[in-house]
Amino acid sequence: MRKLMIFIIMALLLALTLSCSSPPPRSTSPAASVSPTAAITTPKETAVEPSKAASSGWTLDNTLNMASMSEADISPDGKKVIYSVSRAIMTDTQSVLDSHIYLSDINGENTVQLTKGEGSFHSPQWSPDGKQIAFLSPATGKNEIWLMPAEGGEAIQLTHVAIAAYLFRWSNDGSFISYMAPDPPTAEEIKAANEKDDPIVVGENEKMVRLWTVSTRKDSSGNYGMHQVTNGDYSIYSWDYSPDGKAVTFVRQHLVMPEYEYPATISTLDLKSGNVTDLVLPGQRLGYNHVKYSPDGKWIAYESIDSFYVMMDVTIIPAAGGQPRVLAKDQNESLLLGPMGLLGWSADSKYLYISNARGTKVAITALPADGSAPRDILTRGYIEGGKISSNCTRLGLIMEDFDNPQEVYAAVLDGNNNLQLTRVSHLNTKVPTEAVWKSETVQWKAKDGMTIEGTLTYPAGGKPDHKYPLVVEIHGGPSASFFEYYAGGRSWYISPAGSFAAQGFAVLRPNIRGSSGYGADFTRANYKDWGGKDYEDIIAGVDYLVNRGIADPDRLAIMGQSYGGYMTAWAVTRTSKFKAAATIDGMSDLISDTGTLDIINYMPDYFGGYFWDNYDLYLSRSPIMQVEDVITPTLILHGQLDQRVPLGQAQEFYNALKLRNVPSKMVIYPRSGHFPGEPKLIRDMWEREINWFNGYLTAK
Repeated sequence: MRKLMIFIIMALLLALTLSCSSPPPRSTSPAASVSPTAAITTPKETAVEPSKAASSGWTLDNTLNMASMSEADISPDGKKVIYSVSRAIMTDTQSVLDSHIYLSDINGENTVQLTKGEGSFHSPQWSPDGKQIAFLSPATGKNEIWLMPAEGGEAIQLTHVAIAAYLFRWSNDGSFISYMAPDPPTAEEIKAANEKDDPIVVGENEKMVRLWTVSTRKDSSGNYGMHQVTNGDYSIYSWDYSPDGKAVTFVRQHLVMPEYEYPATISTLDLKSGNVTDLVLPGQRLGYNHVKYSPDGKWIAYESIDSFYVMMDVTIIPAAGGQPRVLAKDQNESLLLGPMGLLGWSADSKYLYISNARGTKVAITALPADGSAPRDILTRGYIEGGKISSNCTRLGLIMEDFDNPQEVYAAVLDGNNNLQLTRVSHLNTKVPTEAVWKSETVQWKAKDGMTIEGTLTYPAGGKPDHKYPLVVEIHGGPSASFFEYYAGGRSWYISPAGSFAAQGFAVLRPNIRGSSGYGADFTRANYKDWGGKDYEDIIAGVDYLVNRGIADPDRLAIMGQSYGGYMTAWAVTRTSKFKAAATIDGMSDLISDTGTLDIINYMPDYFGGYFWDNYDLYLSRSPIMQVEDVITPTLILHGQLDQRVPLGQAQEFYNALKLRNVPSKMVIYPRSGHFPGEPKLIRDMWEREINWFNGYLTAK
């Protein structure tokens, strides 16, 4: 079960967007009972009060209280938008990120909160006729699909699953909803668990993830029929129905765990005969995602990836089978773009819309299906949550930039791929920016002359002759990127840049070699070279800011999460210029990490083989093997349940530092995986980072 939940979380991070396709026949299988949940309410929109924020500069709670939006979906008639809004709830007994569903006119007026009460309500989607809204909620203890009238009111529970339902989509006629759900435990497994006689045999009895449908209309017995569509010794990962409703095409793989993502296959199931045929044969190391039929039914688009560099090829293949045709190679999809990627087709089947990292910005690109040159049709500091409408003419987007916090936008696509952009939400409008910080994009030359880019946030009102203490933050991935985030928001909350600025720190976020957004060669430039030129890029960025008179060379700190935590640990083994460091979920021993993390092919993709193939390289680039050179006070923060970078990585580094009498502290976050998910724990992490750096970078 623990392994299965890892897959579910990964799948949610790669959530599928709506496509323009038609349904299979309506399901007529047995249904489940119905119970109510949500109701309409019309509260005032809330935001951070400017007086409170201004009186304290900018606090950690200001950032936690920011509204975080996602999953914007535009109604079929183009008049309404639904979206999820997440807020931190912290009381004596609660510490959760609560999510509710909002409804607005497309011009931003008449905003209402459709769901209320405790719990999470998310992933809203319009029905094709615009009369109903489906969403996900674990209100009953399991993630289920719920249905409510578009104008609000009582909701009904459609599914009754054994474990969880997720990644759902409407059929084009609205008669059913398809979704993914894992196999339930067998009666024997339940009995063994109850009797505490349930050893886990690795690789055996793996639960597969299936495609299901649930009817949105009651049958003669008053039930909503659920029907399992896929069977066999494989899991599905992405799917789409053909416009004529006769077939469903999906990515399938033989095991659900992320380390076994390769090889995958794209297959088509004939819904009448039940025959499954492979449309795209598996490669030796090739994964696929975002399968989407063109509205005319002639083509199927998909993305392929051959490593963890997150460089995607966008490909189309005839729906009837044939030779695939690559439309665009090595598209820069940063890890931080989350569920975007291949958004969908234009209504006339002539274009595909994809998201791309463009340096410190994000672009929406129109990709012609005839293979002609693509064109970026929208560029913004950061874009996420992109969802194309069911009629393929509108995009719901979540956007922000240096000066504007996250809000919901609606984009209307015309026949020439020109966008008419409208701001929908106004949930973060009352936050001060100019009085607290200023952010900008900066560039510098690396040691070998390559241009490196990053973002810089420093206290507003800064004077040219004043030097600031500098915090250098390294992103994860390594093929993630830093974008032009609003410094007070939660789009990237490994560190609270706004609060650092309010404390008088400058924050540099470099896109070093290995980052997305600068082309395939740049993203692959740290191949077999972790801790090499990527490290030199960091040092060159620090020296650049010191030479500009912005960074005080005597008050430098470094921090990062995941690969960024690795680079932080590596940096303090190489230099003493940083007076304090903080690693979050970082690797220290690349050999033991490779043998215990949940993606067994991750490190070999970057190091050209497993550690037994090149033992000396793995050993020489492990911070733990250079720990005798560390003198920098180091704060180590780690999730107790982290399987991406297991807790032992933090324990190894902390124990070595303590044995060598290096000032250090280790904090373990319970109930946390690769990053804390509870706001009180997030706030604690931020407070410790700030206090640690304040303790060693004395203000002047």
